[in-house]
Amino acid sequence: MRYAEIGTVIHGTGRTEDLLDSLASELEHHIQRNAEEWCSDDGRKRRDRYMTLVGDARETDPDDPDSIEVVLELMDTLSKFAPDGCYFGSHPGDGSDIGFWPNED
Repeated sequence: MRYAEIGTVIHGTGRTEDLLDSLASELEHHIQRNAEEWCSDDGRKRRDRYMTLVGDARETDPDDPDSIEVVLELMDTLSKFAPDGCYFGSHPGDGSDIGFWPNED
């Protein structure tokens, strides 16, 4: 598995529209760069679930109250691409800085 590099994915906005777009693009990037991971039947099933989520994010109306659920699912899925000892989420010093960060433990 090729994991993400530590750093920002999106910063300075909490708008659902921006989060859906940026997080879906980031997930698609990791799906594409890990093509070798999807060669087995289980791998293809996982890739298909991830790509369905990308499609759902792009089709979600950001004004729909349930759109935050898609954002949370994207964040949870992106955490699977975090390197060992890291997480995907808000930076501890800046809640509007979302990306891959080292655990503070």
